[in-house]
Amino acid sequence: HDGEPLDYPRLRALLAHDAAGRPAGLLCWRQSGPRAVVFSGPYVFDDSPDRALARETARLLTERFLAQVARSEVVCAFSERPTADVPEGWFESLGRLTLRGGTEEAPGEQEALFRHLREDAGGAVWASPELAPFLERQYALLAFPRDILRAEPAPDKLLAAHSLLATAYDRRRGLAVLRPLLDGRDFQANLAAHVRAMAGQAEEAGLEHGPDLLLHLDLSEPWQAARFPAVAACGFAPRLILPHAGVSDLLVCQHVPAHS
Repeated sequence: HDGEPLDYPRLRALLAHDAAGRPAGLLCWRQSGPRAVVFSGPYVFDDSPDRALARETARLLTERFLAQVARSEVVCAFSERPTADVPEGWFESLGRLTLRGGTEEAPGEQEALFRHLREDAGGAVWASPELAPFLERQYALLAFPRDILRAEPAPDKLLAAHSLLATAYDRRRGLAVLRPLLDGRDFQANLAAHVRAMAGQAEEAGLEHGPDLLLHLDLSEPWQAARFPAVAACGFAPRLILPHAGVSDLLVCQHVPAHS
């Protein structure tokens, strides 16, 4: 097996070949913030009963990937949705998401993984009083040194009338990720409308369940952290932290389907 990095404007990849020159596996990654990379894979193209070759392909891809990114300035590598072929013991857990994938099947557990590439020198993040206890527990479990600063919402008179949210919708995976872009007096109503819209699209398509909904809050932005009470009121619960995934850490919140 061997792998050569393939360069794209925003994506890098390692492709492994077998002895006959056929593609045997793939691992992709991209920059996520100035100090982290997010990876997808490894994907192993081997369905034979003997999994020894598949495990070796995954190991070589992971080893070469970590060697590549370790030569850069990034602090860590993480994956929100790693594959089952990730070599055991090479990464640590950030936590789990409960995902249905937009199907009628029972929800499954998806573990997020990370690995430090050099010492984490720490930093500061923002949190509303309601969010701070969750962050304190998670940072203690992960041994991430962080100063947690108190974030308070701006007075309505200082805000624009309308907020702005971005939505990335992966229909194949049945997953939608929401990101706040601009604050506004209608933030909570706007977020609730996005949740209803995603559920409405699923209903129009004849699906029993809408997509899994995640919301990313950049904890380097005090206004985003201060909006956590509105996020919780719309049915989202904090699930895990992605270290250095934005300007600072990103908080991943998941919508609870039973929330009315």
